[in-house]
Amino acid sequence: MTWLVVVAVALALASLGLALYAGARSRSAIDTWNHGVEPVYASEALLSAAYAEQQSSLRGYLLTADPGYLGAYRTASAVIPDAQAKAVAEAQGLGRLPAMIDEQIATHQRWTTTVAQPELAAMSAGDRAKAQVIESSPGAREFGANENLNSAIRAEIATLRADAIQENNRALNMLMGALIAAVVTTLLVGAVVTVAGRRLVLTPVRRVLGSVRTVASGNYTHQVPTTGPAEVADLARGVEAMRLRLVEALGQQGPSVVALRAALAPAPVHTTDPLGSGWEIAGRLIPAEGLLAGDWFDAFTLEGGRLGLVVGDVSGHGSPAGVHALRLKYLMRAALACGADPAEAIRESVNALGDVGEMFATVFIAILDPADGLVRYTNAGHPGPLHLRPSSRPYHRSVGADSAGAREDAGQREDTGQQDHDSRQNNASRENNASRQNNASRQNNASRQDRPSRPARAGQRGGHETRDGIEATSLPPTGPLVASLFEGGHMWETATLRLGPDDLLVCYTDGLTEARDGAGTQFGPNRLRAAARAHAHEGPIRLLDSLFTAVAAFAPGRATDDRTGVVLARSPRRAIPGQERSAQAERPNLSPGREA
Repeated sequence: MTWLVVVAVALALASLGLALYAGARSRSAIDTWNHGVEPVYASEALLSAAYAEQQSSLRGYLLTADPGYLGAYRTASAVIPDAQAKAVAEAQGLGRLPAMIDEQIATHQRWTTTVAQPELAAMSAGDRAKAQVIESSPGAREFGANENLNSAIRAEIATLRADAIQENNRALNMLMGALIAAVVTTLLVGAVVTVAGRRLVLTPVRRVLGSVRTVASGNYTHQVPTTGPAEVADLARGVEAMRLRLVEALGQQGPSVVALRAALAPAPVHTTDPLGSGWEIAGRLIPAEGLLAGDWFDAFTLEGGRLGLVVGDVSGHGSPAGVHALRLKYLMRAALACGADPAEAIRESVNALGDVGEMFATVFIAILDPADGLVRYTNAGHPGPLHLRPSSRPYHRSVGADSAGAREDAGQREDTGQQDHDSRQNNASRENNASRQNNASRQNNASRQDRPSRPARAGQRGGHETRDGIEATSLPPTGPLVASLFEGGHMWETATLRLGPDDLLVCYTDGLTEARDGAGTQFGPNRLRAAARAHAHEGPIRLLDSLFTAVAAFAPGRATDDRTGVVLARSPRRAIPGQERSAQAERPNLSPGREA
């Protein structure tokens, strides 16, 4: 009996030592993954994208002589030094990677000094032929060498990733061996204890062992049970903690998720007079902590100096939602750049997406003409944006065929400047009469608009209220959600409204209104409308600060959904006819395909 106890104690100590050793190896492998391989992979991907953007922008400038391409070139040039330093720092201790990255940086520097800078100097001097000769010189091959180095670096990172995974698998197998040894020890001890004792100890161990084997087979979503005696439960909790770390490393720190986040993340949007004539736009997106969600917004200029604005929210979280949001972002941008109106852009995007199953999105698309403040928009099931305006001016909004008339009428009113004062008074009288007629019509149809089971029809004016001299109007949907269920249909309509001096358009996603406090109460559209009205005089960027601060104070802690807001504002200045055209040369280059 004594020797059985000695053997059991020896096996228990050996199992414990093996488990500790296996756990240390597994932790080392995961640390190498989390703090070495994955960060340098993300930095190298960013660096490669910046190199490619720099080269393609320079080539576009050479081919077209359009200075608009220089904006992307300068942006990439500003990103590259920090990205290079970060990649070098993260690659330390990872085999050959530091030397390979240093060589890549040196190759890029040679291309910059022998090709890029001389070409830019030649183009600045007006010698386009000389710039094209430089582009075909032997020095231009340095960029190809840079791409070859990039491929080699990616291959090396892939090898390091495979080594980390293999090391972690070996640690898991070793841990499984430790558990098997623990089972054997339990059986030996069970020879000198009662059947009841065996049931109290052996059954929980078998459950843990089965779970470990399930996890080791690749089913990382299987939860390891932590019941049983204290020692077994502690062991199971350690295995479960390791499984959770592995799931987090694979699901939230992988290169595909990093790339999706980078592609969906908007460039900073806070530009004064982006289109001339007293306009300002500001935007902000705070992603949910630990999740890849589907919010995005996009702001870019279109043909004729107009501004395109898209705010969207895809259902669900994770990579499928991120991919769907990315597809919608570029499909809608392409449709608008090709001249489609907002409703057509949504229809074309839905048809191009095809069958996406139960995936859906809500989207608000707007096109602003800065000359007269006319906004053409479509609300595809999205939370109604807020139109904030002084209550002393009449409300202008129309739908469908009326949009063209509204645009023509806007041009006739806005282009008169300080002339025809009596004519503007007559127009104001007619607009006030029309506003009173619209108000009476809305009161007659209030019961139909307020039914929660039916979305507001295109052309209806959303809920509104006036307080402290500011009228806040919610723009209702002009069509259903963006989903494959409506593929091939004509379910969406384009509505119009006019932004006058001191007007603001506040767009947002449900991450703001559905934020919950500790009691589970939502922030709600009423609180958002009140906060927007209270800070409407502070300008777009301070208005966004106030909205996001109010939501964070109401629902502190970890955000479970993306929070997105975009504000478009028109200053009190009135445009003088003819200045809009002269201001075109002073506008920043917000070319289609680039965010504001």
